[in-house]
Amino acid sequence: MAGKAPRLTGSRYLLEGGIRLSDGKLRVSARVQDGESAAILWAGIYDADPREKTIVDIETTIAATVATTIAQPYGVIFANPPRPRPDKRSPDLLPQECSYRFYHYRTVLAPIEHAQARECLEQVTARYPEHATSWAMLAYLYLDEERYKLNRSPGSPPPMARARASAERAVRLAPENVRALQALMTVLFFSGEPNEALRIGLQARALNPNDTELLGEFGAWVAQSGNWARGAGMIEEAMAKNPGQPNYYTGHLALAAYMQGENARAVGLIKRANLQQFPIYHFVAALIFARHGMSPEASQARAEFLKQRPGFFADFDGELDRRNFNTRDRSILIRGAIQAGFPVRTQLSAWDERPSSAAPAAEASQGLAQRSQP
Repeated sequence: MAGKAPRLTGSRYLLEGGIRLSDGKLRVSARVQDGESAAILWAGIYDADPREKTIVDIETTIAATVATTIAQPYGVIFANPPRPRPDKRSPDLLPQECSYRFYHYRTVLAPIEHAQARECLEQVTARYPEHATSWAMLAYLYLDEERYKLNRSPGSPPPMARARASAERAVRLAPENVRALQALMTVLFFSGEPNEALRIGLQARALNPNDTELLGEFGAWVAQSGNWARGAGMIEEAMAKNPGQPNYYTGHLALAAYMQGENARAVGLIKRANLQQFPIYHFVAALIFARHGMSPEASQARAEFLKQRPGFFADFDGELDRRNFNTRDRSILIRGAIQAGFPVRTQLSAWDERPSSAAPAAEASQGLAQRSQP
């Protein structure tokens, strides 16, 4: 029978649960309430048959599901940040506030939100230099100065050096912090070290197999290394376990479908992603629409991408290098960019003449991804 949990003064959230036995079956209920207003933010019901599973298995499964739904990035708590309380502000609240800003930025990938999250995290790491998760988040924001050309800070050291230093510091502070390892994985991937990046990803996965944020990003880099089907499967698993995952991952699935020739599926996915302030979204959309014969949509996406990233094709080779695409995938992307009407330099089309082969990173990603399965 469900009991009413005592309300704790100062609690930001309250998790209540109950259990009922009927006809030999268990029904477990759970809900999250706002700590101040008592508003119900989320409720869920889970049924289980103790004749089919042990009580321990049932507890483990339901606890993991509830924890993922509530506390994972983009879950219930991150979707319902506490209201600011200037009169009651505590210094300990600052890292949490920066976390909300960081994950909000990750849902929109827009310049204003990037600048706000970076400023917040630079302040919190200066105030709490031992806070590993804040350093991990800051590593992403420095990385995005380079890979997405967002709010690049003048002077030195350059963004990639700051990103790597921040990620490595996070791991030194907390070697088993999954967010720290995830940040290092991603920084290494965009530093031309995909094999080491995927090794770090496997290490993090072993620490917390239920972490859907890690699973989704690890899957993205497995896919981008050339193993599109397996990587997309990981992203889909992460999104099924945590439907709050950002549209960024839907965009990755759209690209994976495009790379595998699943054109109709790619169109549906890229329309769902709808990241209007994120330049790469428009690049991928233009490729997908052009291949599918949707000329007006392709033209609109092309124009928007060139407006947001006018210098992208001045170093198209470098852009592909930084993202670790193998020879076959580079050829597909270059042909697609030409088909979509992008100003690809003529010499780049020479990739079409090269034999299709899998790069070492793609082969490594297949082996690493295989080992990541239970």
